[in-house]
Amino acid sequence: MDRAFSSFGTASPGRADAGDYRIAPQHVDMAAWRMQRWLRIILLGAAFLATWRVFRWGWTNLTASDFLLMLAGLALLAKGRLTARPFGQLSSLWLWGFAAMTGGLLLGTLVNGDPARWIIGSSQYFFALIFVPMVFASLDRQLLLQCMKAFVLGVALSQVIGIISAQFFDYQDTYLTVDNGFITPNGRVGAMSGEANLNGAACAFGMAMLAYLHLSRSVTVWFAVPCAIAIAWGLLMSASFTGFSATTIALIVIILASGPRGTLRIGAPLVLAASGYILLGGPMPEAFSERVFGALATGDLRIAGTYVDRTQLIEEAWAILDGNLLIGLGFDGYRKASSLGMPVHNLFLLVTNEGGLLAIFGLFTLLAILFVWFVGTYRQYRLEGGVGLAVLGVFVIYAMAIPHMYTRMWTIPIFLCVALAAQTRSGPQPRIAAAS
Repeated sequence: MDRAFSSFGTASPGRADAGDYRIAPQHVDMAAWRMQRWLRIILLGAAFLATWRVFRWGWTNLTASDFLLMLAGLALLAKGRLTARPFGQLSSLWLWGFAAMTGGLLLGTLVNGDPARWIIGSSQYFFALIFVPMVFASLDRQLLLQCMKAFVLGVALSQVIGIISAQFFDYQDTYLTVDNGFITPNGRVGAMSGEANLNGAACAFGMAMLAYLHLSRSVTVWFAVPCAIAIAWGLLMSASFTGFSATTIALIVIILASGPRGTLRIGAPLVLAASGYILLGGPMPEAFSERVFGALATGDLRIAGTYVDRTQLIEEAWAILDGNLLIGLGFDGYRKASSLGMPVHNLFLLVTNEGGLLAIFGLFTLLAILFVWFVGTYRQYRLEGGVGLAVLGVFVIYAMAIPHMYTRMWTIPIFLCVALAAQTRSGPQPRIAAAS
């Protein structure tokens, strides 16, 4: 593995914690020190804003976080620190899987679609699946933990903004000035993610990472509890059945992976708090009561939002699948072929219909590599492997309810965990003190 970019060198010259320069303080290159400090700020900013899709260029998919990641990647490349093999020996297989997925989509696009759509879509997949892991794999363990904290803090602050705004504004007040999904017409909160279902995913990712940080003693209770409360209430206000399910499963995975420690420090307090709140008749957001709690109480998934509409799309996707196995419909071609005029909300069916067997085989290869990576980590380091499996689980759950997933908020959490696992497995690590 290439030498990781270190966050330790951000200390001011002359301070005791500046020793990672491996040279005397008076010989520190101030220009290099300033560049390293700014690079650290850029990386933390990219992680903090990872789920803030409200901050994007017009109606495109280019966000402020993407811009910061590009700056960081270029800076790392200029310094010769950008890792070309983020998955070590599995990197070649990862590239093959990516080439198979995008190649299948290209073949379908050349035959049935618009090549311009393939260029736009595949470039976004390249950024999300190749460039992002290269950037995070270039960082050391301490900076990865700091980025993880920044991600969690960004999710928590997004929920605080959404929760407070929903008390004073509604859809009519915010759909033009902030984003059309910041608050939905039925009162669901998308917060800074700009869409309620995406906000549910942000909460699931954030809660999984927060659980890991708490169990690994990388944050104190004073950081963990306020963030957990903000994310939990934001999850309820997003009223996303998929988000609620993904968060629950992610927490179960981490608790089981961490053993008795997870049960005592997270599982038991969470169950007691939730049970007490429900028994005491604590208020719930109206949208959550109607969409999620009602579906859970009755077992009728038809109550859970657009479940029926998504089922119709899935049935249609299965019906036309046989004719698209060899040569697909091409990137964004499903929308034109669908009688409902929209893509099927299932990544696996969408990729198969648009890119054929070659594309779906490539996608399964990528997911298999991630699964093997985290299982291998779990055998030696249960917490790092557990959080990786939890985050990957959130991604897979949403892949069954979302079309193309090249937006970077889907991949940043995964590759943060991939890089953290790699740094943990690479050898002796510096002591990580609890942060405030």
